[in-house]
Amino acid sequence: MKTRYAANDYGELLNLRAELSKHFDILQATTKEINKVTRDKDTIEQEIDYLTFVTKELKTLDYQAGEEAKLFTIRHGLQNSDKEIQVTQDILSHLEAPEINKSINNAQRLINRNLRQNEEFASISLNLDDCYNSLEEARIKLQSIINNFDRNEFNLDEVEERLFKIRDIARKYNISCDKIPEFLDNSNQQLNILKNKINNVKTLDINKREEYKKYFELAETLSYKRSISAKNLELAVQRELEQLKMEKAIFKVEIVPKNNPANSQANDKNFAELNMSEEFLEEINQKPESRTNQMLLCKMSDGIDDIRFVASTNPGMQLAPIDKIASGGELSRFMLAIKTCLFDKSLKDTIIFDEIDTGIGGIVADKVGEKLKKLSSIAQVIVITHQPQVAGKADQHIIVNKLQLDKTTTITVKSLNLQERQAELARMISGKSITDASLKAAKELLKP
Repeated sequence: MKTRYAANDYGELLNLRAELSKHFDILQATTKEINKVTRDKDTIEQEIDYLTFVTKELKTLDYQAGEEAKLFTIRHGLQNSDKEIQVTQDILSHLEAPEINKSINNAQRLINRNLRQNEEFASISLNLDDCYNSLEEARIKLQSIINNFDRNEFNLDEVEERLFKIRDIARKYNISCDKIPEFLDNSNQQLNILKNKINNVKTLDINKREEYKKYFELAETLSYKRSISAKNLELAVQRELEQLKMEKAIFKVEIVPKNNPANSQANDKNFAELNMSEEFLEEINQKPESRTNQMLLCKMSDGIDDIRFVASTNPGMQLAPIDKIASGGELSRFMLAIKTCLFDKSLKDTIIFDEIDTGIGGIVADKVGEKLKKLSSIAQVIVITHQPQVAGKADQHIIVNKLQLDKTTTITVKSLNLQERQAELARMISGKSITDASLKAAKELLKP
């Protein structure tokens, strides 16, 4: 029997215990999250530094979707335009040769001095004027073409440099150029997640402190109410023991601070008491994988104290755990007394006793039978017994037989009528051979 559950059940403290366990689970989950982030803090901070560098570099690059293809097209156009510029400059250099203007001017002066000699000279002079003007117009157009190239917003060297930078960064992160924006978004998201983890530690720590406070407030309340419940249970069990011919026995419920199970494994003495404080919880949570710490954490979900049933069966004996000092018969009666008291506080419809009468006989067995009979007035009681005094108190007697034929075991269950009950009780009294005396005793046991 788990004594702390028994004390909770008797004191109707199960709801309070469930509330305590809920806050303890929240406390543990919060502490584990904090410890995980704390353990990984160096790695997380390194990852934050790396992602900060990555996002800064990619934001500085400011790559636009489809930019690589666009730059490639511009570069191709600029590479072809260089040839066109060179041809235009060559043409212009020929047209700007000093000899051309000088030759036209010299010819014009000669014609003007000799206009009277030939009437055609006048029209030729006009042709030379037109030639000069056309030549000047050609120079202007050629220069305009060159100037337009100079004013182009794209420079081949700049385009080549931009393409190189984009492709270099793409190779650096092992992605295609057009994946750069997506890679930047993913890096930003991961960076924010990691930053939030670090920042959330502060929030989690505040939550943890609040859960510590709630846990210990509830644990202290539960401990106080358990102490009241323990006193009431002591009195109730004591009354039951008196009815079971254990008037000199003393039953106590001890409520003590949680103890360290590791000390029990080291020696057979009582566990050394621990300071069940916030600092203690913090300490054992630093190494949750430890088997000892796992046992402690499991126990602490039920509160800050342990509950033990102790007793003495004779005057002058020191109190000790029941299973250490009680004989088989005494242990059976202790269990019956305790279960009877606990059953009064439960909502169960059925209670089962498996050989609760071990080690007893005579008047004591009769008292146990009476106690079970009384208990059956408020619930269904199923008793597995070899005591005729106990079986005789039952409303219904069922016999279970186990037969083995060849290698097959068969179990039969049979409900007995009155005559069969008399015979079975007589057998329980005298053994295999049913005597007149045992049959008479059986009939006496079955009298109302």
